[in-house]
Amino acid sequence: MYGSKLLTTMLILLVMIPVCYASYIPQSFSLSDNYYTVYGGPELDAVIAGESEFERGDDVYLLIDIYNYGKILGFDSDKTPSNANEIALAQIEKNYEEGVTTAIGILATLENPYDAPFDIKSPTQSVGSLRGGEKTHAPVEFELKVYEDAPAGEYTLILNLTYEYQKNVEISGTPNMPEVNFWYDDEVTYIPIKVKVKKEPLFEVVSVDCDLYPGKKSIIEVVYKNVGEETAREAIARVSVVDPFSSIDDQAYLGDIEPNGTATAIFKLKVDSDAVAKPYAIDSEIKYKDEIGDTKISDIIKIPVEVKQSEGGIIPIEKIVVVIGIVIGIIIGRYFFKRKFDMGKR
Repeated sequence: MYGSKLLTTMLILLVMIPVCYASYIPQSFSLSDNYYTVYGGPELDAVIAGESEFERGDDVYLLIDIYNYGKILGFDSDKTPSNANEIALAQIEKNYEEGVTTAIGILATLENPYDAPFDIKSPTQSVGSLRGGEKTHAPVEFELKVYEDAPAGEYTLILNLTYEYQKNVEISGTPNMPEVNFWYDDEVTYIPIKVKVKKEPLFEVVSVDCDLYPGKKSIIEVVYKNVGEETAREAIARVSVVDPFSSIDDQAYLGDIEPNGTATAIFKLKVDSDAVAKPYAIDSEIKYKDEIGDTKISDIIKIPVEVKQSEGGIIPIEKIVVVIGIVIGIIIGRYFFKRKFDMGKR
């Protein structure tokens, strides 16, 4: 367990480091006309701009601002200008070299390498270019679906940013008609994005007790369990029925249900006389107050039930035994009565 946590921590730290692709010198780049080598480049980071904590089952948009903190760290002189033309060309190159901090054509992809309980619905987003010191004009949006059964807690998603940057510039020609050659490299930066699933009650049905027959009224006893992390206060369960059921009493007060606690609801239903004997699922939901007193309604909770064959359709074995006993009794009685009657005649 400890080794797994350590490995995850190391991976998260590693993804924060920009990764350069293989670098190839352009054919137009001679290096003999290069006056300066510039140190520095883009430095991208990302911050959540809106909500970062969501409820189970939510369809949400995660808003992310992207910043470029890139700076020029220094210059090296590769070639000393020897005349006025070269001095002018060197100055032109230096001006172009300041573009080294610009991240060009940024593409943002939100990834889920650690199997967080989210479904990322948005594809790769085009962000454009960011100069050093700039941020996105508007947050980048990613649509997420939080799993219905997501455990509460903090999770890590990864923002994958790929872009080009200007690695070097070479100037030739004359100051009036300079020939500018650019050398671009590809780079990718991985940024961890922390999101949370909110602590809240979560319900499931743990047992159902009922006897349902066509044309009959019946009581359904349902035991709910709070498998979430917070107490559900003043909880009320309610069923929503469709054919072949109709409700007589469709609500039940459950009270406060603590985490891992249970509560029993009793509903009164009637089954249509023409109901088919088979398994069904009845929709239910629980209305409750959360920790700060706000009223919440749970997702639909299915109650599995079964309508059994009508009691009039198949005679229970007990009744069959009683009937057989009565018939045998009648036969034996008639036998002894007839025998006594015959003996009297003699």
